[in-house]
Amino acid sequence: MKHTPPLTVVLPSHNDGKVVPHTVRRILSVCPRGTEIIVVVDGSDDGSAEIIRALCRRHAHVRAIYHSRRKGKGVSVRDGMLAAKGALVAFTDADMVFHPKYLRMMFTILNTDRSLDMVIGHRTVYETAWFRTMLHDVFKWMNTLLFDFPFWDTQVGLKMFRVPVAHKLFSGMRTREYAFDVEILSAACDKSLRVHELPVKQDYGDYSSMSFKSMVIMLIETLRIYQMRMQRRMGVHSAHKRWSWLSLRHIVLYPLSWMLLAITLMLYEIVTCNVDITSHYSVPKIASLS
Repeated sequence: MKHTPPLTVVLPSHNDGKVVPHTVRRILSVCPRGTEIIVVVDGSDDGSAEIIRALCRRHAHVRAIYHSRRKGKGVSVRDGMLAAKGALVAFTDADMVFHPKYLRMMFTILNTDRSLDMVIGHRTVYETAWFRTMLHDVFKWMNTLLFDFPFWDTQVGLKMFRVPVAHKLFSGMRTREYAFDVEILSAACDKSLRVHELPVKQDYGDYSSMSFKSMVIMLIETLRIYQMRMQRRMGVHSAHKRWSWLSLRHIVLYPLSWMLLAITLMLYEIVTCNVDITSHYSVPKIASLS
């Protein structure tokens, strides 16, 4: 009979090969015995593939998925989550900016309260540069305005799911880069899933992979997720002839989102000198989550 790991931890990795072995050791030292780790090597050019292959040979519970070219963090997380064999599955960053004790705490919460579908972290201490803190607050305000999220922190890179829930959410996910959390949480809200928030501390240290270009892409993806969600909701309201204050508010926000999207696409072209973002990120091709 096949053994089901109690937990799978997915580590998306782009040029993080040197830190992944240490991260794996930290996770295995804290998480339940038999925990599976899936490292998704996303088109790395720093020798990560060789390092991860050696790591897999040393640890029977470590597996890897290799992308021949960079596909994006969202795609990497999605591929790892759908490959998970554990009863529960989590993802976190390969450089382990969160202490692995939080994975153990999330594992305990989901095994104690069987009515919960997922646990997400929310950062109570956010140690980073002041401009990142400001951008984090602006993005949180924007998500609250567009999606009415009840969550404290959508972008925290530490979330755990029951495997059937993860497969349901991630199998329909189309966001390629950093805004994939928004799409997943939007789908979780639409499906009325029960979500628990766990206070966590994150320390970026002196380095972050988020560039200005990444932030622009994240804004573009978020606007497209909102627009697709509104298109689905307008269809539902039209069919049932139900309108609410929320719907009326979005009569203003929805057209504005298209104007902002056009401006942001122009900004992306200026930053990257690339006139066709869709060929790289498939921004308009966000599939229905219903």
